[in-house]
Amino acid sequence: AEVGARLALAEPQHVEAVVRELVVPRICAHVAHMPRQRRALLRALWGFLPAAGAPQAAEARIGAIKALQVELPSQELFLEALAHVVGHEPRSAGGPGLDDQWLLDLYAYYARVALSKPQPRARAAGVHVLRVLVHAGHAEV
Repeated sequence: AEVGARLALAEPQHVEAVVRELVVPRICAHVAHMPRQRRALLRALWGFLPAAGAPQAAEARIGAIKALQVELPSQELFLEALAHVVGHEPRSAGGPGLDDQWLLDLYAYYARVALSKPQPRARAAGVHVLRVLVHAGHAEV
């Protein structure tokens, strides 16, 4: 994650392309086949994203979420991955975060999608995402 953070600081304009074209496909291949390593792999992916407050930080996270959706082999696995990455979102200086409305809306949307699925793991992922959002001070979701 340290390498990703340094890249995000040094070359913020190239981070999204590097994440989308190089990092996400490789990490997703392992996420699909290594369930015990999912949390660590997704944490490493989030380490490549710009820090909160940096220009295009929210856009980079939204792009990474969309790339995960494309690269992971099933929607259930994507929803489980989302439950892992929501916990890696930075907190704001004034308290618990997720300050970007677009990013908040995206997480809330996928949480609702997850809750409508018949698979218990997908529903559990949706509940977890909603719990994190509410804990971050967004009870309106």
